Amino acid sequence: MSTRKIFLGIVPPQVSLYGRKARPQPPMGLAYAMNGVKKAGWGPVLFDTCAEAYSKYREDKKTGVRITGHSISNILACIGSIKPEFIGVSLGLSTDHDYVKQLVGEIKQAYNIPIVLGGSHASLMHREIIAGLPIERISADFVVAGRDIGSGELSIYHLLKEWKGNKDFKAVPGIAFAQNGKLIVTPSVSVSKTSLDSLEMPKRDLFSVVDGMDIYSKINLSHTGPVDYPPYAVVHTSRGCGGSCTFCHISYGDFNPALIGRSFENINMELRQLKSKGVRTISIEDDNFGGFNNERTSIAVKILQEIQRLGFKAVYFPNGLTIRSMINKGHSILRQLLHMADRGMKIRSSLPIECSNGDTLRKIIRKPHTPDDVENVLEELKKGYLHHPNIELDAFFMVGIVGYQNGKFISEPMDSIRQTLEMTERIASLGIRVNVWWSKPNPNGPQYKLWRSRFPEEPFYHLQFLFPAGIWGTSEKEAYIDELIRNINQKMNESGTGSMRPIYPIIERQLD
Repeated sequence: MSTRKIFLGIVPPQVSLYGRKARPQPPMGLAYAMNGVKKAGWGPVLFDTCAEAYSKYREDKKTGVRITGHSISNILACIGSIKPEFIGVSLGLSTDHDYVKQLVGEIKQAYNIPIVLGGSHASLMHREIIAGLPIERISADFVVAGRDIGSGELSIYHLLKEWKGNKDFKAVPGIAFAQNGKLIVTPSVSVSKTSLDSLEMPKRDLFSVVDGMDIYSKINLSHTGPVDYPPYAVVHTSRGCGGSCTFCHISYGDFNPALIGRSFENINMELRQLKSKGVRTISIEDDNFGGFNNERTSIAVKILQEIQRLGFKAVYFPNGLTIRSMINKGHSILRQLLHMADRGMKIRSSLPIECSNGDTLRKIIRKPHTPDDVENVLEELKKGYLHHPNIELDAFFMVGIVGYQNGKFISEPMDSIRQTLEMTERIASLGIRVNVWWSKPNPNGPQYKLWRSRFPEEPFYHLQFLFPAGIWGTSEKEAYIDELIRNINQKMNESGTGSMRPIYPIIERQLD
């Protein structure tokens, strides 16, 4: 019988829009971090409270949200049965912040168990979670402050070692905590290609299995919707982006902004393991798979060729391929994907066009592509990609963008918004699915701080589900643009060109 102490990793119930199904995703951050747990001598246990109770949900039309998964009372009962000595709670989505705040509070009240928060949202908000406004604070003992694969794993490893040892938490890299009423944030781990390659593969063996298939493939609601060929596996070939878009979290905070890729050999090892376990679909969920330069594009093509050679049935790109990477080396990524589709593989990808106005792209968003680059990609797509039976494309657009430069906020002009809305219809006429939404503040950037200063007590699900955010223009102008966006999305849906994964709210509320 094992005498190792148990570390329980909890994926919380998922908060989604009223009437809209949750989409439980493989918790890859926890799957990697559990290697650090095991290395520290603890027994890792994964409890996905959403996926394992997917048929259960509570929804409230007044608040406009649905909560899918186990109730808090059931979660507390499970914790009592498992008897962990340490709990990690994944907080990757801003929409889950309010529920995680309640969940952690009730766990702390019921059990004297230390709790660490991790995930992208937790890392972005680590200071505020420990010492922010009342609506921001969560009663966890620690927050993982690093973001890259490798930094979180090492943070958990050292945290658990110190917990069993000297309890000198200032020696633990990449965490935030309170000590004698003072916020402490320790330096994060520096991540490189070498350190990425040195990581063990994510512990997918901790995922629950249903009818011989991992629970996420069984539920089959990936980021791009139901997969054609389950089971599917999420793969990260890199971390970071290399871009500097003003609305993105990579542009601020304590994150490494560089694009850091794993070696092809390391990625290929993971692909071969997945193939041997019966995985049929690969979902590549990098922030920037193809990169911006020819070197990164060449590596991306090589990975795609290996995916084809190994005999996978489909490859998806939920976060899309950068416009620049689709142009590089004579459209080599696009042409490789077409080659794969011609030979029977299913391809899905987003087109992150985002905006059609050159000044907004360059001066407000600081995007590395131009409207001419978009036209270049569209011309290539007309050469056999559009209406291909094995290729599914969607394009997403944002309006109401608020940039931040030199201490000043810059709102997207109305003419830019009109140009983008006009382009959505042209894209849809090509047979590409389309979705338009308001640009939302990303915690914990300048736009978020502006929003929070205006709405210090609003819950986080309002930040993501309440459209518009109330920071672009006057209430009257925002209401007008909001109506235009709703009309465009309704038109796309009625014509059959609406996105398979729409991002638009049910909540309707006038902001002052």
